[in-house]
Amino acid sequence: MASFCGRVFFILKSISNEEREKSMDYESVAKKILQRVGGAENVTGLVHCMTRLRFNLKDESIVDDEAVKKTKGVMGVMKKGGQYQIIIGNDVGYVYEELNKLGKFSNQVPKKKENSTEKKNILTMLMDTISGIMTPVIPAIIGAAMIKVLLTLLPMIGVLNTSGDTYQLLTVIGDGAFFFMPVLIAVSASKKFGTNVYYAARNDDPVRYLLDYPGYSEGYATYVEVFSYSMMDAEGYGDIYQQMNMEMYEYNLALCSRVDLGVHYEGWKKKDVRAYLRSFGMDDSQADELFQMIIENPANYLSYYIGYQEFHELLTDYKKMAGNKYSLKAYHTEILDAGPCSFDILRRRIESNL
Repeated sequence: MASFCGRVFFILKSISNEEREKSMDYESVAKKILQRVGGAENVTGLVHCMTRLRFNLKDESIVDDEAVKKTKGVMGVMKKGGQYQIIIGNDVGYVYEELNKLGKFSNQVPKKKENSTEKKNILTMLMDTISGIMTPVIPAIIGAAMIKVLLTLLPMIGVLNTSGDTYQLLTVIGDGAFFFMPVLIAVSASKKFGTNVYYAARNDDPVRYLLDYPGYSEGYATYVEVFSYSMMDAEGYGDIYQQMNMEMYEYNLALCSRVDLGVHYEGWKKKDVRAYLRSFGMDDSQADELFQMIIENPANYLSYYIGYQEFHELLTDYKKMAGNKYSLKAYHTEILDAGPCSFDILRRRIESNL
């Protein structure tokens, strides 16, 4: 299967290259376009969509519009959203490659025009921003979508086995663009807004989104829920009612976490879970339900309970470290400002900010 696909790809690529050579001299077209828009020194940014080259120019008045329109391979010219757009068609990617060889525009961040008198309405600016960010990402989305289509069709006609290594590999490749979409958009947006590309790519937000830290997210949710009991006052019962709710909640989480460890670390079977929970007054149907949930979601209860314990312990340490400067609001602000991360990173951050 892999050999067959390789031969087909080689043949199609050869045909594609031959057609490209016959249809247009991309290097010549790129040179003429660059010359007629005022040269590389007049270009502050260049991207392309599905059919157009989108130039950001220092001075559009020096562009020879008629000469650009008469260039072989150019279908037309548009001036829209502060961009000088040259319509090429389906070959736009190849012309863009040649232009980058001449001016290295792919690494160039578009700069705003100084003292620009061009007026843009909000809708135009919004559409220009969205298109500028999403256009470079579209090829990755289309490529991934085509692979997903093949993964649906090929097993149906018996060409690809869904349990084979080839299918698994293609699945990973097809999911890649969607899995790393936050990083792709971050890089594209950084180019659009003129920020540092490398900083955008390593920005904590998309990385945390991909990796996730359930101990933080579920643990903090549990911490807040337990903390809310301290703010209750049930018709005069006050502290007793609060303490009862807090202890019952912690008790249930601890019990479920112990069963989770028993199943996934000590190898407990369903009969072991039943025997253990009977001593806590739970019947076999409740034990079976909990066993099934733990089998389907390993370590789920542990992320709630251990995460909660970490936040509770960190609060105790924070009170000691802060001393007279202690503030519960400041502690919660530190946690939320840090965002999802491992507890050792969170602890170091809080200590460094005191």
